[in-house]
Amino acid sequence: MRLSQEHDKQVGEVELMTNKHTILTQKKLRVEAEISGQEAETTDIERDIHRLRIDLLRLNALRHKELGNETTLERDNQLLENQFMAELKVMRTVELNVPGEESLDPA
Repeated sequence: MRLSQEHDKQVGEVELMTNKHTILTQKKLRVEAEISGQEAETTDIERDIHRLRIDLLRLNALRHKELGNETTLERDNQLLENQFMAELKVMRTVELNVPGEESLDPA
């Protein structure tokens, strides 16, 4: 009888350990699947960050180029304005020195 009780007790412990093993194996599989998903998400995020860095570098390069173009245009406009004003001044001087012609200056 005592052997039978001991055997039943051991069978119960084996069943309990088998159930725990099954539960822990399932938990392990869920955790591994979660880790795998997080690793995939991390890879996607790193790829997106890399693309964003490339885009940022392109935008900075374009911005720098546009600022350079803006500066060049401003300088060219100033030079053209100065040249126009100088030519206008010469034309007024010539006009004032030519007697009997109509004046370009309305004043």
